[in-house]
Amino acid sequence: MKAFIIKNHDSAHSGQIEEVELPVLDPNKIRVKVKAASINHIDIERIKKTANKLGKSFCAGVDFAGDVAEIGDNVSMFSPGQRVAGLVNNAECGSFAEYVDVDPDALFIIPDGVCYKEAAAMAYAGVIAWKAINEKVVIPHDSFIYITAGGFGVGNYLIQLATKRGTKPITAAEEDGQTLYKLGIEHIIDPRKISIPERVKEITLGEGVKTVIDFISPKSASENINLLCYNGAIITIWGRLHEYPYEPKTKAITVSEVALDYLYASGCKKALKDVSKAGESLVQLIAKQEFNPMIEKTYPFADIEKAFEEIPKNGMGGKYVIEM
Repeated sequence: MKAFIIKNHDSAHSGQIEEVELPVLDPNKIRVKVKAASINHIDIERIKKTANKLGKSFCAGVDFAGDVAEIGDNVSMFSPGQRVAGLVNNAECGSFAEYVDVDPDALFIIPDGVCYKEAAAMAYAGVIAWKAINEKVVIPHDSFIYITAGGFGVGNYLIQLATKRGTKPITAAEEDGQTLYKLGIEHIIDPRKISIPERVKEITLGEGVKTVIDFISPKSASENINLLCYNGAIITIWGRLHEYPYEPKTKAITVSEVALDYLYASGCKKALKDVSKAGESLVQLIAKQEFNPMIEKTYPFADIEKAFEEIPKNGMGGKYVIEM
């Protein structure tokens, strides 16, 4: 089969589409013929930071959508030809390939009315947003929620789900905010014109937001936690806080994290099934036209290097999808 293989270097320029041997199917897995996969933050970071540590070539890509091609002898779920989407175990394979072998618990069915590229676009970033908004903490209806960098793919999804939950999302952005307002954002703060803490105080009448969702870095989270009101909560996505910043019994902050990158490493079957349920919920919303997968551009597999090159350096905009 063909796969996009990253050599032992630090960028997608070191990758190329190669013919690799299709492994013998594990009896506990399902083989999927990949129709689409999307480029995510984790792919870019893995290529930059992991390649040299691995000391070997690897196939990138974490999410996918396609058709069930073959079923392992011990698997009773699914049938050949069914349209499915999900996440691969990056310790074993990548999704920028013609076929992927995956745990059936990590798969969800793509309903009628949803195409492969839409399912692939949200299978990773969308599930992260879903878990942050719906599973980690109780986010009260009509409360203020601060979402870092709403112009990013994950931020786009967070805004939509936060609005659907009945909260009032706030974000910071320097670009034209028309797209974000259409998604449901209530307030956009331009940090070039006013400090984020100052504007949040104005919006919340001095109280602070009930929830912060930070997907930038632990450093960013340690700064944004100060936007919270008493008894608020912060959810981190790309690494959690290094330490709790307040004295006990002073601000009663809840700290939580979404660590989807370590899903398979956890060894928890229930966690896989929870991710599958989240994905299923999202594609159902897409089918009902209640969730926008925010696809920015689509590329044929042969142009995957070009896709990596054309992703905006600031990460802003919708999803870039590869069609096989």
